[in-house]
Amino acid sequence: MTIDPRDLKRMADDSGLPETTIRVLARANDETPMLLDAMLAEQHLDLATIAAADPWTAQDIARTCTECTAHGRCFRELALGTAAENAEAFCPNAERFDELKAES
Repeated sequence: MTIDPRDLKRMADDSGLPETTIRVLARANDETPMLLDAMLAEQHLDLATIAAADPWTAQDIARTCTECTAHGRCFRELALGTAAENAEAFCPNAERFDELKAES
């Protein structure tokens, strides 16, 4: 996907994210929402609940998942039912998930 440089600058200015992150998000894989929802379910967390309490945290979790390079491992771990117990080894959101579970 090609983004007009003016649109890229506007999106970066509006979101506060660097232009490089906007480019990554624009190329996001369609599997990201499914993987994120499944991982959150394995962690006994819900993105809507997180967003209601802290929209920035929810946005950061989604962005981190989108930028993640371990989607293949995530999919395998989810399929095996081992994603929650092995998340520390591959998921860049694992620590955040642990913090959110400790808060609830």
